[in-house]
Amino acid sequence: MKVNESLKSYQDIKLIETKSGHLSAELDGCLLHSRYDPVKEAKKFAEKNYKKNHLHILFGLGLGYQAKELLNLMGESDALFIIEPNAEVFETAKKNGFLKRFLGDKRMGIYIEKARSESGEALKDLDKVLMGWLRLYPNRTAFSCLPNYDKLYPDVLKILKKKIKDTTKKLLIDVNTMHFFALKWQKNFVQNLYTSLIKAKPFKGLVGRFSCPIVITSGGPSLIKQLDLLRKVKNKCIVLCAGSTIGSLLKHDVKPHCVVTVDGSGVNYTHFKDINIDNVLMIYELMLHHKIPEEHSGAQAVFNFYKSREGLIKKLQKRDLGTAFMGFSVANTALSIAAQLTSGPICVIGQDLAYTDNLSHADGNKGLKEINLDSVKDSKIYTFAKGYYGDEVLTDYAFLGMKDSFEKIVSYYKNVNQSRPIVNSTEGGLHIDGMDYMPFKEFVDKYCTQDSTGEVRLLFEKPEFEPDVEHFYKQIKKYKNTLNKVIEICESAKKKHDRVKYELEIPNSIIKSLENIDKKLVKFLKDEFMKDVLEPVIFRVYNRYVEKENETPEEKTKRVLKKSKALYAEIKDAAEVTKEFVEELIKRVERDLKERE
Repeated sequence: MKVNESLKSYQDIKLIETKSGHLSAELDGCLLHSRYDPVKEAKKFAEKNYKKNHLHILFGLGLGYQAKELLNLMGESDALFIIEPNAEVFETAKKNGFLKRFLGDKRMGIYIEKARSESGEALKDLDKVLMGWLRLYPNRTAFSCLPNYDKLYPDVLKILKKKIKDTTKKLLIDVNTMHFFALKWQKNFVQNLYTSLIKAKPFKGLVGRFSCPIVITSGGPSLIKQLDLLRKVKNKCIVLCAGSTIGSLLKHDVKPHCVVTVDGSGVNYTHFKDINIDNVLMIYELMLHHKIPEEHSGAQAVFNFYKSREGLIKKLQKRDLGTAFMGFSVANTALSIAAQLTSGPICVIGQDLAYTDNLSHADGNKGLKEINLDSVKDSKIYTFAKGYYGDEVLTDYAFLGMKDSFEKIVSYYKNVNQSRPIVNSTEGGLHIDGMDYMPFKEFVDKYCTQDSTGEVRLLFEKPEFEPDVEHFYKQIKKYKNTLNKVIEICESAKKKHDRVKYELEIPNSIIKSLENIDKKLVKFLKDEFMKDVLEPVIFRVYNRYVEKENETPEEKTKRVLKKSKALYAEIKDAAEVTKEFVEELIKRVERDLKERE
């Protein structure tokens, strides 16, 4: 057949006719599809590369034949994410009607590189999109490459594979941490709901009230060299400490104006346990280890990471707390806090994100350790990346996750206020894209010129808010009743499961009973309090019992039954532990109410 003259090609893309009557394409002399039968070729490609219950990452779109055939094989539990490094290829396929049948498919996403970054780096902002897809398919990805894309874009393919590898590792750190600490964080959240009500003002009330510079101190090895200068300008800026860096500052006789802390682990509690910072404003998130704000007797401000919790907090506390970006580290959050507090310049020091001088932290940090360079070789933990001065520095995937978070936060706040400088004055460590760069002394000489003690006093203003403890008490008792109902539902499901004598022969009456129980449980997922209890369990169980390739009906029945048993058993365990937290809190509130009488 002849190519229709109305068909449009772009740059060096050439549409060609094939013997099967379908169109193929040629780019820079390389065929993207068979010149004989593109559809047949695409079907073979899809059959070879498809994996059930996986996220399929496809490098190259072409005219969409392979994408279409992969989608034809996929079920609702699969997904396809395409990376197309040539925007003209996408436009050619789209404008000539090749993508109509699948471009709106909810199982599919596509990333098109429309332009390289100023530094010439390929796939610059892919990580943000990739993370969202990978999060849904932990350890379940299948990668494939369109014919000849490895020859056309070898440099991009290399970068892409590294981004997938790095993003997967960062994600696993994040997901494993989340699942490991899920119930501990739930205890912190429950206890801090009350502690913050009676002791803390909402961070939202501080937003936008300052114009002085803020210096964020982080715990990298390079921090110490900046402390002499920081002491001299402490009255000309707000010194904001990121988490465990407080140990290093106090050891070197530097007391910050405020400290941001978010970590809910017991390790974080040890950083604060034996120090007195009652004259330092503590800014914290509701997941923080509950003993830290309980034992802190000074001024406090509280914020909330999760939009989904806003309704619950307002219902219990009758106020809005404000929010901040989460990131991979408290240092990421500290930058978000600083950017909301002040309209003035912001500077970070000690933000190495690398093992400067083979050290993990600054002197005085309880987490300080020295890295043995012999252990770095062939390590899956450590890697090298671009440094502050353009050199290669030793880092790891957790630090790279923090770097990514910094770059997203900087990009966001630079768009909000393009004139406000956000400066990296670490003078060492990892390079963070988007930040301005200058030595700390230059930042101080340029921006820290006015006395800021008046603005600092605003940090410590007492809140004009009278906590309604009785209202809180009534509401939290209702959640105890809800937890009791969830436990009863799970016990009912267990009794139904116990009646199944043979896993391959489940009576219809039991199936219907379990379906009714499922419906009751689903209702609780809509409850803002119960979401935090149920969602981590559901995510974990569902990813543990995914459908296998070529699963027989018998195998499916066995798998579904095991998943159901595990789901109700783990939900019951989570609900019972959370109930203990709530009962402990109820006793605490009751003691306070008696003292107030």
